[in-house]
Amino acid sequence: MTQDLHEQLDDLVVAVPTYVVPDARAAWTTGARRRTRHRIAVGATAIAVLAVLASAVSWLPHTLDPAPADPDGAGVDGYPTRVDDPWLHRDLPSQAGALAGLVRGGNGTVGAVSPRGRVWDVPQDTGLHDFPVALSADGTKLGYLEADDRFVLRDLVTGETTVAQGVDDGSLAGSGSVGAPYAVRPGPWGYWSPDATHLFVDGGAVAEGDATGALLIDADGATTGVSGPAMRGDRRLSPAGWTSDGNLVWLAMNSDGGTAARATVVVTTTSGQEVRRVPLQLHAAKGSSPMYGYVSPAGTRIVLVGTPDVSAPVFSLADGRQVGEVVAELLQCPVSWAGESPRPAFQGSNVVAVRDGGGRPLITVDPAFGATCATWASDALSGDARRGVVGRVLGSSNAWAAWHWQEIGLGLLVLGVALLVLRRRRRRLVPTS
Repeated sequence: MTQDLHEQLDDLVVAVPTYVVPDARAAWTTGARRRTRHRIAVGATAIAVLAVLASAVSWLPHTLDPAPADPDGAGVDGYPTRVDDPWLHRDLPSQAGALAGLVRGGNGTVGAVSPRGRVWDVPQDTGLHDFPVALSADGTKLGYLEADDRFVLRDLVTGETTVAQGVDDGSLAGSGSVGAPYAVRPGPWGYWSPDATHLFVDGGAVAEGDATGALLIDADGATTGVSGPAMRGDRRLSPAGWTSDGNLVWLAMNSDGGTAARATVVVTTTSGQEVRRVPLQLHAAKGSSPMYGYVSPAGTRIVLVGTPDVSAPVFSLADGRQVGEVVAELLQCPVSWAGESPRPAFQGSNVVAVRDGGGRPLITVDPAFGATCATWASDALSGDARRGVVGRVLGSSNAWAAWHWQEIGLGLLVLGVALLVLRRRRRRLVPTS
């Protein structure tokens, strides 16, 4: 055996294979380069894997998400700083937990956003995108027209869904077919009571001559038509919100001839009995009169939203004085509140974002949404920012790579795996002598 081994070694020395490098220094240099390339490939693969795993957290079922701090189902207490358009669209689960806000996409679909930025689709038939989708201040209740003949109230903590009695979209009115006695009107108006037990929504009775000015839907689905306060002259009356003690707030607007527009806030009980009136000291010329009113969660202020080139004034409901103004760029969006400070949606750089009092972005939305509107629960905006690792690194960046880092990470992962496979195949090739 020893002789055979010697003969084989002699043959190896005499006929040196092409893959044997007699130069030790060159061999060491080649090996060092090979090891460096291997380390780079492994490092890039590891980074890509970590990036994809981090992005996959948002795809996990809700049951794997952190449970609320309050086992009794506390409301929302924070908001995401970045909202990505999800790769996989799923309907909002029955027990999603309290939401931070709603984002309406360019195709009309409404995305329900969790405090950590996870997004689900609110299930709604096509053709109903002009009707309100109302989110309570604590983020636990949702009210909207799910189908043309089905208005639902959803408790996102318990998972209970209640169908409002006798409410549809009014499409059967005047057609000769029998529809619901009440109809919801298109528009952004939908206001939950401070205790999230009643929904005050713009609508009316289908029957001719009925004076119903809005609808009041309770948690059990019982629907009541509420007559608006009697107003002199040609005044448009619309719901605007609630007071802290559970009364309804209405906004009456009119403009006579060449005079300035006039606005009056009227407070009534839920049965329609007038409590008080507050004339607003409005300084707006005809043609730029505000159209919509939104009352703060505490019921102490109201913001009036008008034409895009006019700032939206904020008034005190105690005496009607103007106490501030904000820029309300998107008229079709309900105004969100952070405490008693209004936070209108701000379109910005091709995204719908919410800005703080100093103009800095609080929430930035992925341009892939094609978002046309975004509204947020007041308790969410009054809470803490949930930036996460991605938010801390990217901040409010709207660069293409900032919104496509998941795709970039996946691409690097595929590239790294391909390089490893190619390298292994090369090693298995036996070189010819």
